[in-house]
Amino acid sequence: MNRHIVPALALAAACTTVGACSTNQDTGDDPATGVSASPTVDKGPVDPHTTIVDDTAAPQGYTMDSINQMIQDQEAENPGINQDMVSMAQEVTADPAECAALIPTAVTYISKIVQNPDVIAARDFTNESTDATLSVTVSSDPQLLNHPRDVSGCESITRTHAGGSTSYTAAPMELRVDGADSVTAAEVTLTQSSSPLSGDNGSVSRIAYVEIDGATYTVSGSPEVAPEDFTRMVQAQAEKIRQR
Repeated sequence: MNRHIVPALALAAACTTVGACSTNQDTGDDPATGVSASPTVDKGPVDPHTTIVDDTAAPQGYTMDSINQMIQDQEAENPGINQDMVSMAQEVTADPAECAALIPTAVTYISKIVQNPDVIAARDFTNESTDATLSVTVSSDPQLLNHPRDVSGCESITRTHAGGSTSYTAAPMELRVDGADSVTAAEVTLTQSSSPLSGDNGSVSRIAYVEIDGATYTVSGSPEVAPEDFTRMVQAQAEKIRQR
């Protein structure tokens, strides 16, 4: 989730978590797929709240925050604010529409958690000295983290919200995750924005969606996040689910 989410919720519709399109990689033990096959063991359903990464996964210099807890605290301090986020999320649109889930904003991020607190867990890892933010979300309901499987339909995306519009270009990113059923990853470049909260034109963010053991998780990294820190977080979340 974007670092503006807590201090500037009133502007959340304009804050980018990380905008991205993706390329989907089929299941199989093939170097080109991004998926590494492993023996299947039925461990029962994934509980997002017990299997999401914790502060032990934080890169050096990063601190962790529970977004679920932040949302609860916000509501306690400002009753009704979370429902306001849900209403604002309904005003955010994307073209193509099927790519909306790949360019999440802070307000759409909050809205999903507010409406589905039992099946979504989310945490942010932030480096205050660099403004780098890694966001991790795990859901036991894959539909809540649904994402396009064909990058060709999302190579160019425009998001429209109350503060204006933001445009992106996307490129597939090769990423392998042990034990995953599906891996989708992309690097996304911000090309034009009417809001400074969306970031600088030319900035590159990263996002990945991974399906594993019946659950789906996503990791997004702001432009300031080192590529290796992004990749390690994706792998750490997969390991946490596999070892539950």
